[in-house]
Amino acid sequence: MLFSGTNANILRKNNIKLPIMSQKKLKFALFGNIYQERKSAAVQKLLAILVQREADILISERFLDFLSTGLQIQVPPCQVIKDDAFEATIPSFEEFCDFMKNNGSFVTNVEIKTNNTWYQDIERKAVDMVRAFGLEDRIIFSSFNWISVMRAKALAPEIECGFLYEDQKHLHLASQALEAGIQ
Repeated sequence: MLFSGTNANILRKNNIKLPIMSQKKLKFALFGNIYQERKSAAVQKLLAILVQREADILISERFLDFLSTGLQIQVPPCQVIKDDAFEATIPSFEEFCDFMKNNGSFVTNVEIKTNNTWYQDIERKAVDMVRAFGLEDRIIFSSFNWISVMRAKALAPEIECGFLYEDQKHLHLASQALEAGIQ
């Protein structure tokens, strides 16, 4: 791990900025949920940031149609991706945090994906990275794995956390979540 909690504090105290993603030209591909209108509508703010950063924007044909026709959002010039076929490099979590730090003040959800595979210390590493970039008030940790959510909250009580669930079988965890300060 590049940053420990101590290193993150040193970086922040000395106002040291890491030139990770800010030097790169962004290439951003959008594939959205055409059935989740409320979430998809937030893409307008993202598009504005990408235009400001002069990013190359790629949008799937189906999602572009949904945005421009269904939601009537004015989409900036972009490359249309047919049949969801494209090649791209997925940014690291560190690059994502750098992007967040240098672009606006929006809040985003970071889902900890541990419901099928367990990654040792993933919660601590995620918390350390968020703290290194000073994003504690702009990140919400969530997971379908309640253990990951509880670990993240124990490590960083100041960071918002939430349980994700698909059906009613996990609803019994709601009272425990509220007691732990999880929304």
